[in-house]
Amino acid sequence: MQGLSKRRSFEYHHSRGNVRYALSNLWNIPALDIPLNTSPGKAPELPDGWGYVSFSHCHDALLIGWSQTKIGVDIERQDRDFACKKLVNRYFKSNEFSYFKKLPEKELKNSILKQWVIREAAIKWQRGKIGSDFSKWQYERNSNFIYHQTLGYKIKIHHFIYSSWSIAIALDEQSSISFPIICLNQLYKDN
Repeated sequence: MQGLSKRRSFEYHHSRGNVRYALSNLWNIPALDIPLNTSPGKAPELPDGWGYVSFSHCHDALLIGWSQTKIGVDIERQDRDFACKKLVNRYFKSNEFSYFKKLPEKELKNSILKQWVIREAAIKWQRGKIGSDFSKWQYERNSNFIYHQTLGYKIKIHHFIYSSWSIAIALDEQSSISFPIICLNQLYKDN
């Protein structure tokens, strides 16, 4: 894929191939017959009547979400190294600072990672952008909902830790799914 590094190009093709394979098992048709429309940097789309798909990958796993209604998913490794204080300053509103400033370093990292995967799943549900939508999504701790402050969206959130990963799934508020079924397979190995 032009413009992508060798590794990112591999991840791009590998993830889309696995998404097609998973959906082909769902509908019992050949993977290449799945009408999946994907482009780097854009949300994946299926034609009307095929449902909604969302996927996310980190360096060693791929998470695929499919639903009859809109869905967004995100996955990150629990041990991911990132500058959590810089993320707080860049993406979180001032009213959230007081909560984050009280947390010890390890708890702050876990809290920011949880907020990140939840908000990114919501942004994928919305088909929005991290830069313009991240700070507009507000998740109340210990809640099952997240709210978009300017667009008025209220959607369901499922967050959990599975093995080494932090996972979030965003679904329509009216979704009758009490807890989604997740199938994960470790895909990538560091060389």
